[in-house]
Amino acid sequence: MRKVLVLEPLVPTYYLEKDYLKPVGRFGEENTAAGHDLGAILSNLSALGITHILECAYMGNDFRLPAQRSGLILVQEREGQRIYRVSPAPY
Repeated sequence: MRKVLVLEPLVPTYYLEKDYLKPVGRFGEENTAAGHDLGAILSNLSALGITHILECAYMGNDFRLPAQRSGLILVQEREGQRIYRVSPAPY
């Protein structure tokens, strides 16, 4: 399965056209065995079926991921938003 990993708890996900995984959300989402451990989630992207990551610097928060991270390709960046493609993509 192909999913988008959404890192910002306050970003609404109802508009996404792909399945998503949101380990920390406004309503306490915790959909992985890794819980809120971002490092463990990032280490398991292929097993989780993650193909893209949506990251937002929302309400004065900083980005959680560095712009250059091994295994992630920055495909779009706008003010306060980044979208990464996971490489290699899970099959």
